[in-house]
Amino acid sequence: GTPEHTVLLASEDTFRNMIDSSSSSSGMCPSWTEKKTCQQLLQNALDTLLIMDGLLLRGTPLSDPDQEFYDAVGGTPAVQSKHDHLKRCMQTQVEEGKLTPSERQKLLKQVSERIDHLNDELQAALSQSREKKAHVLKLQLEKAKTRQSAMEAHPARSPLEL
Repeated sequence: GTPEHTVLLASEDTFRNMIDSSSSSSGMCPSWTEKKTCQQLLQNALDTLLIMDGLLLRGTPLSDPDQEFYDAVGGTPAVQSKHDHLKRCMQTQVEEGKLTPSERQKLLKQVSERIDHLNDELQAALSQSREKKAHVLKLQLEKAKTRQSAMEAHPARSPLEL
């Protein structure tokens, strides 16, 4: 089957083993970008499953192909578990600096934009005397700056080093 098929139909334990072993180049998704693509696939499946859950909760039976899909992937909890595990692995990969040059550049740009946005929001909150919102924004800003510093501290790696 296709990689998408493998991701969706693998048991949760098999999926975890595939992702966790991806720290070696023989793994399923060694790069952050590959993990991000896999996460998007899982998110799309989750969106579909949540619609199906809504139908089932209203007592509407699923079509035969939809029911087969639902049963094959293990339902919403199984796909959510895979999605959550993958997200944690991606966070760890960023924290450990296991990023290619293009991934590092992309993520540094994103966090820089986030810092700019938070600074703008913080200034607006302070000018409107919204202390509680300003406090929350300061915490988010600290977290973003810490993330930026951590990424800058790690040099980019060759895809073969992931």
